[in-house]
Amino acid sequence: MDALGLRPERAVYIVNGPTPGASAGTIFLTYRNGWFVSLGAEYRVLPWTTLRAGVGIETSPVRESLGWVGLPGADSRSLSGGLSHKLTEYLTFDLAYSYTWRDTQQIVVGPGHPDQAKFITLIPGVFNFWGGSTDGHTQVVSAALRYRFADPK
Repeated sequence: MDALGLRPERAVYIVNGPTPGASAGTIFLTYRNGWFVSLGAEYRVLPWTTLRAGVGIETSPVRESLGWVGLPGADSRSLSGGLSHKLTEYLTFDLAYSYTWRDTQQIVVGPGHPDQAKFITLIPGVFNFWGGSTDGHTQVVSAALRYRFADPK
């Protein structure tokens, strides 16, 4: 780790094939510590039905524009909701939905980026620049049946 708390590189090794143990290359991970904070609540509407809701905020370990092209990341926010409904004394049905959206992450591989040397150009060191951005969202729906084998008390 350097003075800024960055983990500058991770070696990748070959695990099988004709040269196990050989170095396959280095991935430069300019990450810092990330954080995820969430808050949730549940409310029993009826003796057999419970509603749930939550919100979460993640601070990405990827900072500024030095992210690894193969694994971009950005800060994100999540909203979730769900319910549990007791069908019998032992059987419960759960349903949940979560929506997460990520901020736009700029990725610029150019002067100062550790992966710049990996670009193959006609004139080495010239015109080896790449830039782009990524963003997106994730939706998750889950349903479950839970069966309790022990006597609920």
